[in-house]
Amino acid sequence: MIFLRDFEEIPSVVATINDDGWKIVDNAHVAKVDAGQCEIHTGDYYGALADRPFSFIAVG
Repeated sequence: MIFLRDFEEIPSVVATINDDGWKIVDNAHVAKVDAGQCEIHTGDYYGALADRPFSFIAVG
């Protein structure tokens, strides 16, 4: 995710999957963060990367 404007410092980022079609073991993981962007990976219940709907918030 590329932020609309850079943060002055590296922000804290939290991500979670959402919607009603997921299982409790599906996941969202914040892999990288810097002042201008973050990388979020989502996965399935086998531990493999998989598309999942998610939300995130970044706070500086």
